[in-house]
Amino acid sequence: MEGFDAIVLAYRAPQGQEKDYSKVAFHLTDLLAQSQTRLIVVGGAGSMYLDDERMTRLVDTLPKTLPYYPTVNQMAIASLIFKNSAANVTFFSPAEFFDPEGKETGNYTLTNDILGHNAAGESRISYADYASALVAMIEEGRYQNEHIGIYENEKRS
Repeated sequence: MEGFDAIVLAYRAPQGQEKDYSKVAFHLTDLLAQSQTRLIVVGGAGSMYLDDERMTRLVDTLPKTLPYYPTVNQMAIASLIFKNSAANVTFFSPAEFFDPEGKETGNYTLTNDILGHNAAGESRISYADYASALVAMIEEGRYQNEHIGIYENEKRS
């Protein structure tokens, strides 16, 4: 994978094959461990912490009976594989509500690995703002070897 400044992984495992998130994480981090190529993972909000002590993640608070729980749980496990690897990985988690219909506002905040909320208590981001932030992150070379998040600053009317 030499010759690339960055690779973006945006992957959804098929239902029933959620353990593939870990397999992909191990495979890519092994491939990139000795490389200068940066991996940016489109992660999930479930891996974000809810407290400054970093004891509780969003996934830890979700009922295991939710139909999407296996995806959230396995993506959170994969986030730890990426974090503990020798590869240059940025795990980029969206807000709790990842809005496919939302407009690009340019009005968002990037956070560390603690889930962020705006002044109205909302944790949301549009796909468009997320994509814009991702491109800027690549172009600016920021947030290498970090787990970061993003949320929209203002409440929608």
